[in-house]
Amino acid sequence: MAKRSGWHLVDLGTEKLGGVKIDEKGITYSMNEPVASHALTRATYTNISENHFTWLGERSEDGKTWEQFMVIEADRSTT
Repeated sequence: MAKRSGWHLVDLGTEKLGGVKIDEKGITYSMNEPVASHALTRATYTNISENHFTWLGERSEDGKTWEQFMVIEADRSTT
């Protein structure tokens, strides 16, 4: 079996909530939030490279209006 390189998605984004969307800007999916103070979270991965990505978290009550609540800049460890 050939070794896979790069990022890959596993079981994210149900079809009911629009599935996973991949375009030139990044990767986006929405999920239900059973224990959070909001109904839905939309996660977007942008600035994707071999050693970095940005994660944007947005929240919504209705799936139409979104408000950003978190930004994470993730870098691969060099150690």
